[in-house]
Amino acid sequence: MLAANRETTNMPRLVIRKGVTAGRDHALGGECIVGRDPSVTFVLDDQGVSRRHFRVFLQGGAWLMEDLGSTNGTLVNGRRSARQPLVDGDVIRAGSTELLFVRKDLLDGGPGAAASSKRAREPGATPVSRRRRRR
Repeated sequence: MLAANRETTNMPRLVIRKGVTAGRDHALGGECIVGRDPSVTFVLDDQGVSRRHFRVFLQGGAWLMEDLGSTNGTLVNGRRSARQPLVDGDVIRAGSTELLFVRKDLLDGGPGAAASSKRAREPGATPVSRRRRRR
């Protein structure tokens, strides 16, 4: 079981940095469709997000983001993009939700780890452990 958990931390991830469910994340093991529809791989609770907004997938050893014809478009690092390679630390915006693409292992202290600890201090980004304690 420990090996399986370690394996999932080595996978690239999409981490919600800003939005209703800040702090939630999704490990990328293959193609990931992101949107509002319950049938997609990673559901975002944001009315500004299309049902099938964008996808992240691996091609030739590189991770790419591709907009799926969304109404409001997808931004990567502040620029509207139809299709773009992703690198560790890229910020993807769909509607009012910002997601961080984290390629490096969060436990190894890579750039994603620093961004993750900053996220916990941002307004509206409550760490999961705090949410559980509230009653």
